[in-house]
Amino acid sequence: MLETGAHVPAAVDNSCLMNIRGRLAKDGHTVRPVHLVEILARSVEDGPQGGVPVARSEVVR
Repeated sequence: MLETGAHVPAAVDNSCLMNIRGRLAKDGHTVRPVHLVEILARSVEDGPQGGVPVARSEVVR
């Protein structure tokens, strides 16, 4: 994973995220993996970046 150069690795399984975070921390890495929902939530909060705006009424919570 680190070899890819990803700044924000993502996963959808919480137990996988915990294992990945634990190993990265143990090895001294500062990369913080996040849940896919965190990325989606941030994109709604921050608005589109070069994309088509989505009306808040269309966002499923």
